[in-house]
Amino acid sequence: MNKLFFKNRINYNELLYDAAVLIFPLALNKLYTPIMQYSPYGIPFIQIFLLCCIYFLPMMIGRMYNADFINSNQLIKKCVITVLFTTTVFVYISLLFYIFNSDKAIESQIVFIFITATVLLIMGPIAGLISTGTDALVKDYSSRLIVFLFTMGILPLFYLLVSGKELFGDIDGVQLLLLILGLFIGDVILIGLIFFIYIMIRKFFIYTGIYNSSLAAVKLLTPFTVSFILVFFNIHSDKLFIGVSGSSGGTWLFKILLMVVTGVLPLRMLLMFTPPVRWFNILIGIFAAACMIF
Repeated sequence: MNKLFFKNRINYNELLYDAAVLIFPLALNKLYTPIMQYSPYGIPFIQIFLLCCIYFLPMMIGRMYNADFINSNQLIKKCVITVLFTTTVFVYISLLFYIFNSDKAIESQIVFIFITATVLLIMGPIAGLISTGTDALVKDYSSRLIVFLFTMGILPLFYLLVSGKELFGDIDGVQLLLLILGLFIGDVILIGLIFFIYIMIRKFFIYTGIYNSSLAAVKLLTPFTVSFILVFFNIHSDKLFIGVSGSSGGTWLFKILLMVVTGVLPLRMLLMFTPPVRWFNILIGIFAAACMIF
C-alpha cells in the first residue's frame, strides 16, 4: 500500500536527480580545491574527469533518453538529444581552455589530451545516440560495446604515437616498422582483454542472479550520476569564470545562464514535463534549482 502510494505520487528518477542537485553543490564547494590539487601520475584530476565526461556523459544521457524519456513526445526527445550534444561540446571546450592555459602541462601531454578529447568528442555522442536505441538494451553485445572497445583500444595507440619520440628515441627504417607492428598487435590484445573482462563480469553477474537487478540499479542511478557530473561541471565552470574574470562571484542571472549552458537546468526541466507528471517532483525540482542558484 505504501509503495503504491509513493509510486503514484513520486517519480524516483527525478527525485534522485534533484538529490544530486541538492547534495553535491554543498559538498563540492568545500572539496573543490583539494580535488583540483589532486594529480594522479602527474595528470590533474580535472583533466581526467573532463575527458571521461566527454565520452560517458552523452552515453548516460542516451540511456536516460531510452529509459526516462521513453514516453515523452518528439519535441522533448529532440531537446534531450540537443542537450546531449551541447553539454558534450561545452565540456570539450572547457577542457581545451584548461589545458592550453595551464603552465604545468608539457607539449606532448597537451597534444595527447587534445587528440584524445577530439576522438572522444566524436565517439561519445555516437555511443550516446546508440544508447537511445533498443539495440543498446536488448542485445548481449550491442553496438555501444563495439564503439567502447574501439575507443578504448585506439587511445593508448594515440598516446604511444604522440609520445613515441620521448619513449623510444629517434628510430627509423625496420625498427620503426617493427615498432608500429608491435603497437598494433598490442592494441588488438588490449581490446581483446577488455572484451574478455566484460564477458567474465557479465557471466559472473548472470551466474549469481544479480544481472537483471544490476541493470535495474544502473537504470535508476543514471539520472543521479548524470546530475552529479553536470553539477560538478557547473561548479568547475563557475570557478573557472571567477578565476579568469577576477570577480568574486557571479550574479544569480549568470548562475542561471551557467546552469543552462552546462545542462543542469534543461535536463531537469525536460524530466519535469515527462509523463507521468508529478507535482511533488516539480516542487522539489524548483526548490533544488533555487538552492543551487541562491
